[in-house]
Amino acid sequence: MKFTIFIFIIFLFKIASSQTSDSLHFPRNSLALELGGNACGFGSLNYERVFPVSGKFYLSGRVGIGTFYFMNVSSISFPVLSNVIYNVSQILSLEAGLGVTLFFKKVQYSPPESGLDPLITGLLGLRLQHPGKGFCFRAGFTPLIETRNSDPYVFSSTFFPFAGFNFGYSF
Repeated sequence: MKFTIFIFIIFLFKIASSQTSDSLHFPRNSLALELGGNACGFGSLNYERVFPVSGKFYLSGRVGIGTFYFMNVSSISFPVLSNVIYNVSQILSLEAGLGVTLFFKKVQYSPPESGLDPLITGLLGLRLQHPGKGFCFRAGFTPLIETRNSDPYVFSSTFFPFAGFNFGYSF
């Protein structure tokens, strides 16, 4: 079984390294407004940096800031993600990522519930982006997992299935 996995990984690296070098690359930077998504609320403003790996594969890092107010709970959140992008065609790409959202909340009538609540987050989605500068659109599944350790012997987690839509400009 280990040998099969090893051969499969070598095969994937061979495919990734055999891509033609004359293909167009994504712009390196983008600024975007995300509705919903990894910021736990109404949305966030995000900056992303893209690093080409081969003609079809890219890595990216994304940071953002978002705010939220609902039923006496105000918050500010900072999503931080690392993504892998696979370019399917000239403008269509698949994207997957993993990260953390630093969620600072203030509960008006319950100060002990206020404070930092780091959430595990991810991304699985589609990206529509022309290889040149310009408009970029993303839609994806952006789940959040809240982990709690309220007792030294009890660990619990809560899964929140979210979706996000991202509209931005790449340069």
